[in-house]
Amino acid sequence: MANILTNLRELSVAFFLNAPSSDPKSITPQIFAENCNRNITHCKITVNNIASDLRQFNQAEKAVIINGFNLAIEFRKILGIIQTPNIQWVGNHKKSDSPEDLIVNDYKLSLKEESFILENMGLYKLLNIISNSELHRRGLHVFETFAERELFNWYETTRDLLIQLGPKKFNYSGTGYISEGTLLNDTLTLMYNNTSCKIKNYSTSTYADFMTNTNSLTREKVFSKWINENVKQSQKYNKSKSECSQSAGNSIIAAYEKFIGTSSDKLLRLFRIHDYSYYYAKTTYSSVEIYKVPSIQESLRKIIINKFYCLVPDSQLNIFTEILNSENGKTFLFRNELRYSHGQFNGTPEAKLYHVRDGDLSVMYNKLL
Repeated sequence: MANILTNLRELSVAFFLNAPSSDPKSITPQIFAENCNRNITHCKITVNNIASDLRQFNQAEKAVIINGFNLAIEFRKILGIIQTPNIQWVGNHKKSDSPEDLIVNDYKLSLKEESFILENMGLYKLLNIISNSELHRRGLHVFETFAERELFNWYETTRDLLIQLGPKKFNYSGTGYISEGTLLNDTLTLMYNNTSCKIKNYSTSTYADFMTNTNSLTREKVFSKWINENVKQSQKYNKSKSECSQSAGNSIIAAYEKFIGTSSDKLLRLFRIHDYSYYYAKTTYSSVEIYKVPSIQESLRKIIINKFYCLVPDSQLNIFTEILNSENGKTFLFRNELRYSHGQFNGTPEAKLYHVRDGDLSVMYNKLL
């Protein structure tokens, strides 16, 4: 079951579509739950599902209800609702890729209070979206795949600087754990609680040696802490990391810039565009916005990849994708930041997705309010 505010966000719109004359400030959790269970198909909730206090709504819950009231007023106008509508609540059991939360008569509504496009996607997903393919699988490693030589150099630079700058013994205390690293007689020992790893002949060790003789815990909880405290500030370290990032970015752009000017189902689905049209409502504490989201058939060939490039600020690889709506000339820019999320050289780097600037949904959607 979703959390209280999510349930309220979806059901409050349904509540006031069904009971438009109700005063949002006087509704109790009990009245709200009884009304929804009686009038909304697929709704079987308890007061615990929509309120933290069984007797009354708190301030945050009241704010969501008032937003729902305001949205319901606008939806009655937009959808031309005069009589009591048939309402289905599907947000509580929908598939993860389905956008709709309510179906009102035959209209699908998606209701959100937060940014709709912010994701910890892997690089494999970004490249599959750009190429409209399933070429890559989960676990694609940006540096191992696109900048192997520079990755090896980054590791070796880090290794040499740790020998040169790092103390022979390193200690770190985290919440519920103790980390210790030692560098003695050319042997690197990493200890995390009861786990211990050793790399002999450390001064000539390779990236492959490091990956083989350590595990995710010792890399994250010991080695990366050691690097952060004693090596990360080195200009030489940042230069090798930057070169690795730039090389990987250049390789990716060279391989995928051929898709500039194309569109795809995968690209459109990233922006919650599906085989059918629906209404998307975005509410905040200060505004209410309603859009009609076109179908894939309406959007294909109209919404295209306009630019695809990389930048490396502060040695951090960022891949930028600009989307163009060729019908209205508007653009939408987002970036994927590729980084190790659990310590240097540990695991597969993420490709976290961000808006570069506040996204104007009218680039792809038809704004109604």
